[in-house]
Amino acid sequence: MPAAPARAMTAVAQPIPTAPRPIPDGARLLGLPEIPKMLRDPIGWGRERYDRYGPVSWGSFLGQRVLIMLGPDANEFVLMNRGNIFSSKMGWNYYIEPYFRRGIMLRDFDEHRAHRRIMQGAFQREALARYLEQMNPDIDRLIERWQPRRDRRIVPVFPTVKQLTLDLASGIFLGEELGPVAD
Repeated sequence: MPAAPARAMTAVAQPIPTAPRPIPDGARLLGLPEIPKMLRDPIGWGRERYDRYGPVSWGSFLGQRVLIMLGPDANEFVLMNRGNIFSSKMGWNYYIEPYFRRGIMLRDFDEHRAHRRIMQGAFQREALARYLEQMNPDIDRLIERWQPRRDRRIVPVFPTVKQLTLDLASGIFLGEELGPVAD
């Protein structure tokens, strides 16, 4: 491993025992040209990378050096996180902290598990079905109001969908009716 710590989606919170062999460095290949391929065919990209470098290799993502772990054994090792080896906060902080300060993905170990237990009820199948049932009339009503900008024949998708999402979330999660109070 290099002397400088690497950020990774699953950053190392404490030292990992020395690898039995050097970790291949595929960072030079995972630059900007690689990202569309990874997004277009993530399974093919992962298989190709696994075949070339094995289950563990160095890479880079959005300018950060990352440790890429692929395959069922690597998934189990990272996701089970026995011994609290991997830090979610250290991995995600660089990418999402400005947008989700103290969010559940930016908490580690017991604190993360406690917050996950609080939140998991909101994402069970029955709850999601209720949200959809509540949102559908508002979605229909809001889409009917969408109007193209005067200077174009299109609806500006990003700000329009963002507003729709915020309006729906304020109704579902905060109990606020759409309108001035929600704004």
